[in-house]
Amino acid sequence: MLLTSYQGQKLNDNETRIAIQFTDDADLKEQIDEILTEIYQIADFRNCEITDLSLQEEAAGRYWDECDGGWE
Repeated sequence: MLLTSYQGQKLNDNETRIAIQFTDDADLKEQIDEILTEIYQIADFRNCEITDLSLQEEAAGRYWDECDGGWE
């Protein structure tokens, strides 16, 4: 589902690349929150549990820290 919605590309069993266009960090955070919600809903629907999830902005090399709600 995410692959279609975000022009995604499955890199391997554990990694997927998606494209997000954003105007500023607040816009990016809002989109990431929506994506994370969707990921957790899909996992719940499939009776799965997310144990490790990381996001990286490739252009700047920033990593999304879900617990902190921001970039590191």
